[in-house]
Order: sequence, then C-alpha cells, then structure tokens
Amino acid sequence: MSKRALVYTVLGLLLMGVIWAFSQLKSSYELLPIQAAKKAAPSTYSLWQNYNAETFSVSVPVLPQNATDVVKEPNTQATRIYDLYVSETPDGTIYMISVITFPHLAPGTAPNALIDSILDGMVKAQPNNVLSENTPASLFGDEGRKFTLQGDEQTFMGQAFMQGKSLFVLTGIYKKDNVQAPDFKYFVDSFALKP
Repeated sequence: MSKRALVYTVLGLLLMGVIWAFSQLKSSYELLPIQAAKKAAPSTYSLWQNYNAETFSVSVPVLPQNATDVVKEPNTQATRIYDLYVSETPDGTIYMISVITFPHLAPGTAPNALIDSILDGMVKAQPNNVLSENTPASLFGDEGRKFTLQGDEQTFMGQAFMQGKSLFVLTGIYKKDNVQAPDFKYFVDSFALKP
C-alpha cells in the first residue's frame, strides 16, 4: 500500500471514529432524565385584540372596520343612526357590533318590541331565513334577546339589548358548517359598555 493510500485510510478511519463518538454523545444525552420543556399551546383567544369604541370595548379576532349611516324611516320620518363595527377573520367568520340609536324614541317604548322588529327584518331579508332561537336574555341588567337565525349558507348568533336610546346587537356570522358557539360566547362576554 502506498504512503498516500495509507494516510487516506487512516484519515477515513479517524473521521468515522469521530462521527461514531459524536453519535454516542447524542445517544447518552437522550438517556439523561431531563424532560424537554413543552411549549404551552397559546389560547385561542390570546390572539384576539381589544377594541375600544366611544361607547364600548370588546375583544375581536381582527380589528373591526366602522361605518355609520343615518336613515329616515319612510312611514314616520323618524331618524335612526346605524353605527356598525365589523371584524372578519380569514375564514370568513364575521363578528359585528351594531349600535342603532333612535334619537326620537318615545319614553316607555318596550325594548323587546324594537328588538323583535329588527329580528323580523333580518328574517324577511332572505326567503329561507328561519329564526331558530329567540329567548329573553339580559346583558348588563338591560332587557334583551338572544337569537339564532339560520340561513341557506350562514348561521347568525346574536344577543341584543337596549341601553338608553341605543339598541346594541352583537352578532357572530358563521358558515353553516363552521359555527363557533364558544367564540361567540367569548365575544359577548368580552363586551363592556363605557360610562
């Protein structure tokens, strides 16, 4: 064997020996009774963001867009002010806060009558809409309604209540096969009125 071949053979054996030694060190490390730290899975809601409007605060998955419109009712010419806040997730789920203010609301107007008229309008908006839940529910001690509206492709979960001359409607709009009741509950529970 030539000197050159002998040197390459020795270097090759030495390299293989070093590789084997490192592999043994790794194996011995794995045998040590040390538990690798497990990352805690982030809470689904830890990614939600707090949003502060003039009259309320709420947690939403995506910061909402806001639109305001003033509408006169054709029959009475009474004014309604619609203030809408819409948060839409990448999968198409929508969380919406509708604040409908009735500046000329007569004292003693029954809140549930106004809520029922709004729900009636939602049902009539599409021919196949069905109101599958409409139960009394209060929020902050104010009279209101909890509702679920089934459409052809979407499910609307909502909670509505009156505060002064304003009707607050919190809505989660989900694809029919992707209703997220715990997320809607979190959304409603995070809602707070400002003084």
